[in-house]
Amino acid sequence: MEFMREFPDDEACLQWLWRTNHADDGLRAACPKCELRRPFHRVRGRPAWDCDYCGYHLHPTVGTICEKSSTSLKLWFYAMFLMSQSSCEISAKQLERELGVTYKTAWRMLNLIRSQLMDDPLRPRSAESATRPARRRPPARPRPQGERAR
Repeated sequence: MEFMREFPDDEACLQWLWRTNHADDGLRAACPKCELRRPFHRVRGRPAWDCDYCGYHLHPTVGTICEKSSTSLKLWFYAMFLMSQSSCEISAKQLERELGVTYKTAWRMLNLIRSQLMDDPLRPRSAESATRPARRRPPARPRPQGERAR
């Protein structure tokens, strides 16, 4: 499978985030502290890169849905891949089975991916939902005194 070859582990996913968001060449990035494009090196044992000149830490997961998540990056990437390849919406139960995580984790991932990455306010979810008015429950009628509920 092509996805597994491209993202075999968390390190490959982290490198992809680093190259996509910060350093096209994988080495030089814009340092917010130096305010220049400087070389960075990988911090051993942490998902971060350090500026070679000032020591400023850059974390590629900051500002993403993976930030502060104990779920591995590979699982996040695989969940996004599954959701993008599905012709219909995937359920949290299906994601639970595919990823091998708890239902709670699958549900949280699914909702974050849907709300943060797949939300397009200009395009309705489906043609049917755009033309059909929302169903509303009629207001409850007050019961006369003495009448029991069925």
